[in-house]
Amino acid sequence: MKSRILIFLLLFSIFIGAASAIPPLPAEFYGSVTIDGIGAAPGTVITAKVNFNERGSFTLTEYGVYGETGIAGSRLVVQATEDDMASGNPLVTFWIGELKADQEVPFESGTTKELDLTVSGSGEPEDQPPVASGESSFDAGGIQVQDIGNAQQMTINLQETNAIVTTEGNSILMQNVGNGWEQITVRTNGTPTEGAQSITGIVTGITATTTPLTASIDGTVGTAHSEIEIDLGNMPPSDAKIASTLTKEPDANARSAFLLTAQQSGHGILDVAYVLNIQKTNVANAGDGGLIQSAKIRMAVSPAWVTAMGGVNRVVIMRRADDGSTTSLTTTMIGTSNAGDFIFEANSPVGLSSFALMGLSVPGGGGSSGGGGGSSSTPSSAFVYETQPVTPTPTEPVSTQAPVDERPSQEVIPGVSGQTAAPTQPAEPTPPSNLPLSPLIPIIALGLLFLVRRR
Repeated sequence: MKSRILIFLLLFSIFIGAASAIPPLPAEFYGSVTIDGIGAAPGTVITAKVNFNERGSFTLTEYGVYGETGIAGSRLVVQATEDDMASGNPLVTFWIGELKADQEVPFESGTTKELDLTVSGSGEPEDQPPVASGESSFDAGGIQVQDIGNAQQMTINLQETNAIVTTEGNSILMQNVGNGWEQITVRTNGTPTEGAQSITGIVTGITATTTPLTASIDGTVGTAHSEIEIDLGNMPPSDAKIASTLTKEPDANARSAFLLTAQQSGHGILDVAYVLNIQKTNVANAGDGGLIQSAKIRMAVSPAWVTAMGGVNRVVIMRRADDGSTTSLTTTMIGTSNAGDFIFEANSPVGLSSFALMGLSVPGGGGSSGGGGGSSSTPSSAFVYETQPVTPTPTEPVSTQAPVDERPSQEVIPGVSGQTAAPTQPAEPTPPSNLPLSPLIPIIALGLLFLVRRR
């Protein structure tokens, strides 16, 4: 009798030990993932940690989304250990690349949860320090303007101006003007009146080109070289001016808007070469009641950077308006500079604001159009959203029209640039939390059966 009791107690203790040794079921997560409001790029790795130990990871395959709501096995799977569970349900922390996410949740065995991951305040300054700046003032020496009825008459004093002044047809051409202007062309309603000391005409329009702004960026981008050409209805007042600055990176809000614009056309952003920011004083765009009717933006960059982007057809100038709206401009490579850099030009039909020269990825993050060789190196800039190297291959030029996207659409969050909400999905049933049977249980059952039969 005593031997049977001892055997029973021994088998019972083995049963309890086997049950306690069963590891917890994993927890699974899915949702959106953003860094400072920007959807994380494909290739970004999300790591889940318990007690500072890695317990799961997931590599993004599309912008701003990790895991899939309806497909088991394609979510972020977090597997805690028995040691992790020794003190109850431990906290799970999440890391987006090298940045810790704002969220942390208790580990719950056998559950599936939607959890949107965010990183805010990653340390990027809102305002980027300029690498170059310049100013173009309309207080150009030797130019006098007066209103005659509804028209504007301009007189250029040849003795007071430093510009080289010539006439051609119904235009006055001023070169090397100074005060931040390289050239000013005044269109008149007839042949200008030329005198010994002055040239006069009734203004019908003005085209003004700024003195180029240059700055050394880095080894891949090379030397930034930018200028603007604006069309005005009349000559602005003498206290009007345009200030230009070059920065390597856009600020956080502009970066978010640029990325969203690229995504809406089915592309990603490989790199931003640099940004041209323009501030206007006492002169405004025509849409705001001002004189600036349109503008041409020219931005030069090294051939090495263009090759790293995948060729000239992957390079685009984007405009961010004063109201925050962002558009991709039709961009053309118009030639090379004396230094051999590629010059890109874009028309901005609504005037001046901020402009960024950038390289776009093709859908899926692959290669792109030809131009300048077969380098597959990635750009050295910190503004990189694609992690794969790009090998140039011939394709059609980038279309300015958004292609039809056959993927499930995402809802744009009103009032928040660059953020999208993951499509609403019905809640998934939580997997049963029943623990699997230990392989020792049949042995234990046989032992108990033996005891009963002996009895």
